[in-house]
Amino acid sequence: MDRRGRRSGKGFHEAPLVLFTALAVAGAGIAGSRILLAVAGQGGWAPGRWEAGAVATFLVVGMVASTFHLGRPLRAGLALRGAGRSPLTTEVLALGAAVATAALAALLPTGSALGEVAGALLPWLSLLVLLTLGSVYRLPGQVGWGGAAAFRPLALGLVFGMVAQGAAGSWIAAGPLLFVFLLVTLADALLLVLHGRRLDRVRRRAEPSHPAVFARRRLFLAIRLVLVDLAGTAAFLLGWASAAVVLLAAGVLLDRVLFYALAARWTNEGEVGWIERLLAETGAR
Repeated sequence: MDRRGRRSGKGFHEAPLVLFTALAVAGAGIAGSRILLAVAGQGGWAPGRWEAGAVATFLVVGMVASTFHLGRPLRAGLALRGAGRSPLTTEVLALGAAVATAALAALLPTGSALGEVAGALLPWLSLLVLLTLGSVYRLPGQVGWGGAAAFRPLALGLVFGMVAQGAAGSWIAAGPLLFVFLLVTLADALLLVLHGRRLDRVRRRAEPSHPAVFARRRLFLAIRLVLVDLAGTAAFLLGWASAAVVLLAAGVLLDRVLFYALAARWTNEGEVGWIERLLAETGAR
């Protein structure tokens, strides 16, 4: 399934996009969560050099990986032609701006005016990246990518970012920030549940891209919930920061795999199959 929601043949072809979005969620989450820390009085608004360097690395590697999903990688720059009207163009511009500011904040000497401006902009650009990662997939007829799914990268990125920040010693799990962390974790879990319910509602009329995975969606979504919102959160609150980061990283990767694997689209074949099942059920009564 490509970004237009078209079936691209048998097999799972979205691996480059999985890697891209997983790294983008993690990288942008590290910088975006700095806003939550600053509001709660845990450090300044601008991320440190290690944070900026991590964000730049994650985003650059992810962007390179995404080109392997393009039929003509050298034409990737054409995405900028949709400036102002295309969600994909907005995503590309946000990513480019985030990479540039992260690189400046990481590489320029401490005290550099340009570096400080770049550092101040980076968290906000990272939030924009997380939002565009969801909005770019709101496609007509692609019911598996609509609804709550559009906001999942934002919530998941902030959860991962706060855990990574905690593991690096930027904050401790106590006080008002702990409440914020639990609230963001709850929002992530709620969005995942809402997405799962949406898939349940459309399962009989939509045509899934990967039927075998779609048939076991509840199991896979439950595993994702456990990794991020239960086990990962519990490990972090118990002080096992390294284990929490590993669990969250696995959860982010699984989340992105499931996002593409659970794509489901309105099709003529799906509508016909749904009507045939209704007629069969009516006749059985």
